[in-house]
Amino acid sequence: MRPFEGMKVVDLTHVLAGPFSTYQLALLGADVVKIEAPGLGEYMRRRGADEAFSKNLMGDHYLSQNANKRSLVVNLKTSRGQDVVRRLVAGADVVVENYRAGVVDRLNLGYEALAALNPRLVYCSLKAYGATGPKGGLPGWDHNVQAASGLMMTTGTESSAPLKAGAPVIDYASGTMAAFAISAALLQRERTGKGQFIDVSMLDTALMLMSPLVGSCFMTGRAPKSLTRNEFIDFKPLRFYGRGAGCWRSEAMLRRFRWFPRSPWRGVGCDRTRRTSVRRPIVGATARSLWPRPSA
Repeated sequence: MRPFEGMKVVDLTHVLAGPFSTYQLALLGADVVKIEAPGLGEYMRRRGADEAFSKNLMGDHYLSQNANKRSLVVNLKTSRGQDVVRRLVAGADVVVENYRAGVVDRLNLGYEALAALNPRLVYCSLKAYGATGPKGGLPGWDHNVQAASGLMMTTGTESSAPLKAGAPVIDYASGTMAAFAISAALLQRERTGKGQFIDVSMLDTALMLMSPLVGSCFMTGRAPKSLTRNEFIDFKPLRFYGRGAGCWRSEAMLRRFRWFPRSPWRGVGCDRTRRTSVRRPIVGATARSLWPRPSA
């Protein structure tokens, strides 16, 4: 028996972060009913590498976070469609939504309205910047939050501009955090008998992923003047080294598997000033250790 078997989830999400959160619940056994608009359905149905699948509204971008769910076509802009969702919610355990701020309230499907029907309901709202605060309710996608949080400044090389992480890491990390919060709320409901509202912010998730940097800022009161990006903060020279022709090695990985007999920065220790002062010779020595012979 899977942990969430018997749990019913009404899925009002779209694109990546929201659907990924309900996908995690579905993998754990929950009965997830995804509400989709008439016609072409959810936007990601038309996205993916295989054109034939996308034309059939089964794009791989959709399938990758919507497996194990049932879909129901509902026109939420009509009172009849809204009534359908309310009937589902009356017997549901969880509702998850990631519409723009104000949309679900205009549809009479916000937390207050649905909790009145079902006081045990766990209602999760997932937004780029959360429901409150200076940017609360503003729309945003993964790349917007990567930029706003500063995550792009930690990605790239010394000579590059800030770069977006290749994978939509904020979307998927936010979906994971939402599923985690929902799981905690369901456990608390077993003890209190009451549901609750969960406000998940993608920006909060991005800051959580950068906890060492954020912690340093709070401890020192100073924002980083520059980031070396290809390295991990003070731990020099944990980075990837390239020799051209697609050849790359990771110093950290080599040391882990004992392929790197002696790190050239051994003895420097954890002193931040010493690590910073010897960074360039350390990086050069490490590169020479990894690639002892010149490129052909």
